[in-house]
Amino acid sequence: MNKLSDNKLSKLKSLDSQGGFWYITKQNLIFRDLCFMAKILETWNDRKEENYQSFFDRHKILPEYGALTSDLAHRATKNCEYLGLTVPSEKYSSQNLTPFYFALSKMCEGDFNKLSSYPQIVNKQLERMYIDSQTNRLYSVNFKICPFMFLFKILLLLGDITKSFKISKAEFKLFVATAQTWSEYFEVVESILRYRNDTAYRAECDKNISKVSDSRYQVLAQNHSQLEVDGNNISIKDDEIKNVRRKVAEYELSEKVQSAEDIYSAESIFTEPNQIIYFGAPGTGKSFRVEQITEQYGDDVIRTTFHPDSDYSTFVGCYKPSMESIPQTYTVEGKEKPIIGKDGEQVTKEEIVYSFVPQAFTQAYTRAWLNPDKQIFLVIEELNRGNCAQIFGDIFQLLDRNENNESAYSIIPDHDLQQHLATEFKNAENIPSDIKEAKAMRLPANLYIWATMNTSDQSLFPIDSAFKRRWIWKYIPIADAGKDYKIKVGDHQYDWWTFVEKVNGEIEQATKSEDKKLGYFFAKADNNIIAADTFVSKVVFYLWNDVFKDSYDKTIFKNDLTFHKFFLPNGDPKIEVIDQFMHDLDLKADGEE
Repeated sequence: MNKLSDNKLSKLKSLDSQGGFWYITKQNLIFRDLCFMAKILETWNDRKEENYQSFFDRHKILPEYGALTSDLAHRATKNCEYLGLTVPSEKYSSQNLTPFYFALSKMCEGDFNKLSSYPQIVNKQLERMYIDSQTNRLYSVNFKICPFMFLFKILLLLGDITKSFKISKAEFKLFVATAQTWSEYFEVVESILRYRNDTAYRAECDKNISKVSDSRYQVLAQNHSQLEVDGNNISIKDDEIKNVRRKVAEYELSEKVQSAEDIYSAESIFTEPNQIIYFGAPGTGKSFRVEQITEQYGDDVIRTTFHPDSDYSTFVGCYKPSMESIPQTYTVEGKEKPIIGKDGEQVTKEEIVYSFVPQAFTQAYTRAWLNPDKQIFLVIEELNRGNCAQIFGDIFQLLDRNENNESAYSIIPDHDLQQHLATEFKNAENIPSDIKEAKAMRLPANLYIWATMNTSDQSLFPIDSAFKRRWIWKYIPIADAGKDYKIKVGDHQYDWWTFVEKVNGEIEQATKSEDKKLGYFFAKADNNIIAADTFVSKVVFYLWNDVFKDSYDKTIFKNDLTFHKFFLPNGDPKIEVIDQFMHDLDLKADGEE
């Protein structure tokens, strides 16, 4: 019945002080301090006239190096390896500094006190840690595990069973910090539950706790903003459980094979521009690209879609009527008293009230100012399907950013918006007074406005050059996504990408433009199959109605083929007509001679 926990106890008894557990030296493990130590190492630059120890001692107390404590030993620099700031080495060298360190230093302008504004970057770097003895000589056992992701997995499982997403430091040392592979989480959870309920088992386990006394990952966990580390426990913060659950699920579903070297790369530094427009032909995956980048930010991504009826009020907000239950009162001797009904409850009356209803822009704007440590995204789909000049109005002025990625110029919000913002920011701290009081509006650096637009829709509402200059434009080309989509026509299957290439060549010849071409994701596939009715109703209709309508001399619809001939009287697609359409394009079904 307790086979897994018995096995874990056997492992604990076989541990020795040379390995078998997650090890970190007993030096400083504060992320900010380690970054400043790496900065000292960079400044030292392997100089021959002074050894690193004396150089470190002279610089550690200086303000520009974080004013580190005077008793901090230069040996603490060794811990920079665990955070990916330096590569593992037997000696100190400025040559050991990693791309991640230099990217972080550039972002913080050398002042790592600013790290408090970037908890997501610190979190991601901790989560990329990977224990692998082949690249770190500290480990005598060949572990293959990401310690923080494994800890999250254990905390989530325990929380689902016990309703408490918490683990004691003793339990962490004994059971979590002695795991060597991801698959051990069943064994770990069963051992912890038995440890809590079986006194004899607990006593046997505790005899071995001194063997893992150097496992200090619980100290390192203090750097992670989603974890709470108090005197004796490590837990997931209550408001972060949902986010951590999503993070672990994505990790388990990821096809990426992680290696110890990943932590040294600058991949975790978010360097995307604040204002981007992704553009290209329909179906190239513009929205998919935005989703890929922003999906990890969950509720901090606010989406809207522009259309011809969009205006300033639907983008920013306005006063709208709504029904509210208003408590009824009466006045006695100048004092208001509630009217109580027969049920003992205060009587209410449904009344129409007017209140300011914030829309996508205002929601993103307030969230960004109220959460300066988060990256907030306002995603605008189909940007050019709306009249941008009318929709943005005076907000257009805010799109001009300075070198700190904040608005270079401010605007004064109208009275209605001003009242709403002042209420939202009333209890906020660390917000400039003019922003808090809504006397001015400026975009903060952590607010990202990203948009998508189809080049085929550019004639709807032209975008003027002044507006264009305030964005970074990223072209998404038509390319084979490698999904192996097939068009199923009766018993035949045609390769989707081969069709796309052939048709796009015809479109190029007929229109001399890329605007009307098809992207790989123009048609949706179910299990990589594009059904015949989807193909006709979506793809053929587009080609007939939007592309070749005015190009009859070079049309791909041969032999007097018209759109209605693709259908049977009951509305189902006509298989033989689709086959003929494919053959007219010189396309063959899979396996067809």
